[in-house]
Amino acid sequence: MDPDALRQAILAAWSEELRSGSLDDGELQPECARLSMKPNAWGGLVRDPIVLRHLEERFGASHIWSASQLEQYGRRPFDYFLDRVLGVRASEEVEDTTSPASRGSLAHTILERFFRRLEGATPETLTDEALDLFERVAVEALDEAEAAEGQWLGEPALWRVTREQIVESLRAFLERELPRLAKDGSWPVRLEFAFGEDEGDRFELQGTDLRGREQRMRVRGRIDRVDAKPGKEGAELRVLDYKWGGYPRAAGYRDGSVLQTAIYLRAASRLPGIDGRVTWGAYRPITKPTASGARLAADDVDSVLAFALSIPERVRNGWFEPVLAASQSLGAWEVGREVTRTSAQFAEGHRFEPSENGPNDA
Repeated sequence: MDPDALRQAILAAWSEELRSGSLDDGELQPECARLSMKPNAWGGLVRDPIVLRHLEERFGASHIWSASQLEQYGRRPFDYFLDRVLGVRASEEVEDTTSPASRGSLAHTILERFFRRLEGATPETLTDEALDLFERVAVEALDEAEAAEGQWLGEPALWRVTREQIVESLRAFLERELPRLAKDGSWPVRLEFAFGEDEGDRFELQGTDLRGREQRMRVRGRIDRVDAKPGKEGAELRVLDYKWGGYPRAAGYRDGSVLQTAIYLRAASRLPGIDGRVTWGAYRPITKPTASGARLAADDVDSVLAFALSIPERVRNGWFEPVLAASQSLGAWEVGREVTRTSAQFAEGHRFEPSENGPNDA
């Protein structure tokens, strides 16, 4: 056999071993799991000095991070590399039905307008008057969506059904939500509250990373709702994020893949215009009436933010391993899975543990 061909064959075999794509009965084998836990030349480690210099410049102190960016990295860094660095995305096909993103956006708009137009009234139930307001707001928002240019809501016959489902789901949500607010004694004081979008509204997240080093990063976001409950020592504030159906598991707070709630809690406690003490944040599922939405207490925010504050350095150092967080699941047709050909996933712990070869030990 030609020596060069043999060397290439050995190199190809070794790269596949490092890629850690071997599965046996659906389980990642121990030898592959060991190799997959940290990036290497064939599994997410960027080594070219020109590319590293580009990452340093692009994701430096002036870069504005969002919770979705940080969560994408925490979930599976290689997906972040494909999407946010290379701009590689799966081809989108025109769907017959309304996309989840469009449906969620419409739900957000309707709920925001409903609570805002109550104008200080706090109905304990969905009274006839409140129901009339809701239906007017819903019709207005849905009609606007239909008239908007460039927005695909699905095939007309299917959209008519989806439109009714959106209204019915939100009505049922408010039938549960208003009594819950009344029982708790709280009420929305901020709706679709944006922060950190530009220099005039600059917001910096500050704290310590997982190695106890002081870090700071610019962050932007939009909080769906902030509720306030009056108290003897000032208002208690709760930060809420709507989810149409599913919502992240609380285990994501412990492996660095669910970061939005912590970021929004810190933003709500520091930004002007909101008076009170932030106590907790949670997801509010719209179509799951009995679901509990992964609550995070304010006292636990720092431990979650340590993950977020560790990410910028990892990005600048070119660490993009194709290993899924333990609390997450990988879709069968995700572009990252097709490229990496690996289903490696942490069984426990997280990717941010200090490694002798990693940027966290720099």
